[in-house]
Amino acid sequence: MVGHPITLRDRLGVGMGALGCLLIAEFGAVLQLRGVSVAEYVATRDPIADTVYYAMLCVFAVMPWLVARDVS
Repeated sequence: MVGHPITLRDRLGVGMGALGCLLIAEFGAVLQLRGVSVAEYVATRDPIADTVYYAMLCVFAVMPWLVARDVS
């Protein structure tokens, strides 16, 4: 079966969709389990751990593109 080629935009769209689902699940679970607001959750985070966390979220979002570069 021949389809259209998967573009960078398609791959990044998948990554952004996955990131959105991850953040919804994480905030939904964390806020329910800890019983805090989003502002309280963000204010109590460690600055160094936050930097690593945000960097890993970016890697997670672009992973479909990074993996495809090796395959193509």
